[in-house]
Amino acid sequence: MPGTLVAAPTSTPSEVELIRFAGQNFSERSPSPEELKVLQPGDDVLWVNVEGLANVELLAGLGERFAIHRLAMEDVLYSHHTRAKDFEGHLHISFPAIEDDGETTEQISMFLGRQFVLTFQEGRPGDPFETVRHRLRDARGQIRERGADYLAYALLDTTIDSYFPIVDAWADQLAALETEVLENPHADLWEQICALRRKAFSLRRPLRHFREAVARLLNYDGPLIHKETQPFLRDLHEHLHELLESLEVFRETTTELMSTYHARLSQKTNDVMQTLTIIATIFIPLSFVAGVYGMNFDRSSPYNMPELGWKYGYLFALGVMATMGVGFLAYFHRKGWLGPRRGE
Repeated sequence: MPGTLVAAPTSTPSEVELIRFAGQNFSERSPSPEELKVLQPGDDVLWVNVEGLANVELLAGLGERFAIHRLAMEDVLYSHHTRAKDFEGHLHISFPAIEDDGETTEQISMFLGRQFVLTFQEGRPGDPFETVRHRLRDARGQIRERGADYLAYALLDTTIDSYFPIVDAWADQLAALETEVLENPHADLWEQICALRRKAFSLRRPLRHFREAVARLLNYDGPLIHKETQPFLRDLHEHLHELLESLEVFRETTTELMSTYHARLSQKTNDVMQTLTIIATIFIPLSFVAGVYGMNFDRSSPYNMPELGWKYGYLFALGVMATMGVGFLAYFHRKGWLGPRRGE
């Protein structure tokens, strides 16, 4: 039934982290089950982070205590779509976390309400929120002085920032592949180019939905997001737009690189064929001369290869073949068919 919560068989055990802050006041701990049963938002900002989704009873209890819609809690367990939804009393934002290899590792769900932020992670390795924790612990910047909406922005921002090193690493890989395609095209390059292209395409779709979700937050006209936070959300939207433009450049560059790879491979094949053709062209007349003098005619006739009885006949035949070979090489060199082409 809609709203029914059932954990997936692959879910990891749930661990809860509780952070409260307001100005100079700050606390961070792992709450006990008894404390979670009476947990309620207060005057300070409350951030509850759940790592692992196996404990359905825990998730349902948090949803009830923070008045989270059951359909939204169902999306935490089952949905892998990047989106932003406006429910009564809270906002639900889901977005992907990406590992260094560029593969989507997990879907993160965030709930923003009055003075509280709930985040749910699937429990896979890696956590993009550690930077925000350090800022809260060290009271760096204005994060402790702002509300829950600014905390939600900071969590989204640090997640988006984690994408940039991945895309930059892809750019370095692409530059290296481009150099190798131009200098030494080989069969493995095709698989590497296709793998990089697939990674860029796999990230392109969730980032596009992520940008749409942030756009919905920008257009949100309610009490949960203050006007002072809107410029920061606009900055998030610009960062996502920049990432999507980079991925579009990836698409165009990999397409061009594939065409260049085919062209270079064809050119390399043509060079091999040209070399073989030159060798064959040189040896065909030499084989003809050798074939002529290899015919076993009866020498009783004075017209049947009289040079076979000549003292210098063998040296003469070798000299003719050497002259023909050198002549062909000189001709090919003059035409520029030997050695690398100009501009290579």
